[in-house]
Amino acid sequence: MKHATAVTIESIGSFVPQRRVTNDQLAEFVDTSDQWIRSHTGIGARHLAEDTTATSDLAVQAALDAIERSDLTKEDIDGIIVATATPDYVGFPSTACIIQDKLGLNGIAALDVVAGCTGFIYGLEVARGMILGGTMHHVLVIGAEKLSSIVNWKDRNTCVLFGDGAGCAILSASGSADERRGIKQTILYADGSGADCLIVPRGGSKAPLQGVTVAAEDVTIAMEGRKVYNFAVAKLAETIRTLMEDNDLTIDDVDRIIPHQANSRIIQAAANRLKIPMEKFFVNIEDYANTSAASIPIALKNLEDQKGLKKGDRIIIVGFGAGLTSGGVCWYGNEYHPLPRSGAQYAGMGKDFHDASPAVRELFELASECSGIDMREVLFTGDAGLLKQTAYTQMAVTLVNMAAYTILRERGSFPTAPRVSVSVNSQLIMPPASSPLRVCSPSPQPGVGSWESMQTARHSRSESWVWRQ
Repeated sequence: MKHATAVTIESIGSFVPQRRVTNDQLAEFVDTSDQWIRSHTGIGARHLAEDTTATSDLAVQAALDAIERSDLTKEDIDGIIVATATPDYVGFPSTACIIQDKLGLNGIAALDVVAGCTGFIYGLEVARGMILGGTMHHVLVIGAEKLSSIVNWKDRNTCVLFGDGAGCAILSASGSADERRGIKQTILYADGSGADCLIVPRGGSKAPLQGVTVAAEDVTIAMEGRKVYNFAVAKLAETIRTLMEDNDLTIDDVDRIIPHQANSRIIQAAANRLKIPMEKFFVNIEDYANTSAASIPIALKNLEDQKGLKKGDRIIIVGFGAGLTSGGVCWYGNEYHPLPRSGAQYAGMGKDFHDASPAVRELFELASECSGIDMREVLFTGDAGLLKQTAYTQMAVTLVNMAAYTILRERGSFPTAPRVSVSVNSQLIMPPASSPLRVCSPSPQPGVGSWESMQTARHSRSESWVWRQ
């Protein structure tokens, strides 16, 4: 295998359980309140898995999501690294091996990484080293947790903090000389003298469960909150500062900071210490709570879904957790693809483009007029299954691609872009140089058809599609 010169994050996926528990719902059986939880943590809700769901089940769904959002197939994956504090089994087998089997990828390397909430960052660096060493080419790096299984629901100081979920990044080898892409630097840190600050006291070789009466507090999370808070604020600030200095970045050069989502007050304190506006930090703790090793990839997926990742964006990822551990990554983002691959259409796709641009709204009106189909209804409020039907899929994907193209042109992303025209039977829709869209020639008869690619000259700087009924 040819050795890579760089490692990129190819795609990001995530999965959270359907069951969502708000603070008010939690207060029905825990001595707490929505006001207390929000004021102390910034958390508004968390997702909790069913009793029959294992960490590996959450991880598999996140991995499949990441693969679907990439240009890869399952068969391209040659390594799995799983960061978790809540493995399916204590000690062995590794949760990574269970995930490997569930994905049908027997034979590829699979291992767990244990570094608390910093585990995903540790996993990224393990994968990067293996890729640069030529051992692997495409690696699933998964952070997955079922923290509800190790929470003491009678301890309001800890049980309100945690949620369940999984996130996955696919790391891939790259031979690109483009310095705007890929992972640039990783910082890893540990201070074992703080091991007792965040711990599950019993169940390991030091304090086995055999022959003892087990109390809930023996096998659930115990935390010295003040010590963890002080460590977290200090290491977040220090790691962000070091990554910026080592990569010659000012805060204006950094597009986003993705911190571990443990507590909004920790993030705010670190921001204040560095004199960085909170707008630079992406925070989603209100909806997910602390999902430990899963929190960073879930946040990255949320940011991507909001179209918040662009080619060349300078991203700092930073975390801290049990051990005590901390770490950070400087990553220059890959090009963002605004649509899922064909076959992964979803109801609502393109609505953000539609709402953001009058020209795109005009485009939707024209497409609906030409096809005889209300494309807003099909895309925004229709049955997701409808978008899987060929008659609608091709038109919907083409329409949303044109909408994305229009937005990018309006924002100056294509200063020398080729002209794109779309012909619906005899009607031509094309974005001229002066404005994104206009219509020429008479309307076709309404009906259902399909988009067909039109042959263009080999060196032509134009593309066109024809609508056939």
